[in-house]
Amino acid sequence: WPLLAELRGVERERVLRCGRCGTAWRAQWLRCTYCGEARHGQLGALAAAAGLESRKAETCATCRYYLKSVAALTPLSHLDLLVTDLETVELDVAARERGYGRPPASGYRVTCRVAPA
Repeated sequence: WPLLAELRGVERERVLRCGRCGTAWRAQWLRCTYCGEARHGQLGALAAAAGLESRKAETCATCRYYLKSVAALTPLSHLDLLVTDLETVELDVAARERGYGRPPASGYRVTCRVAPA
């Protein structure tokens, strides 16, 4: 699963980032990263404090998971991703207090086969 979402550039393109390797991939707006929920009434956001909407926790009432998102003009380095995750611990606390969590598993299962040449 992604560590967080970057809202990148002036256009605020939604880009998910892997905490293990730093890989980035585009994601749709107004859709839960975890269960695919797209009904707007089920999706929400928690901001740490007024004026800090550049850092928030996107929540889904269907699966009860959350994803932190941060505004960034340029892509964060892999190290900055990890530091940002730690710097936004207040979002983790706020989400958990409201019954949201992060998925327990590491993400999508990847399988591959190697065929002889």
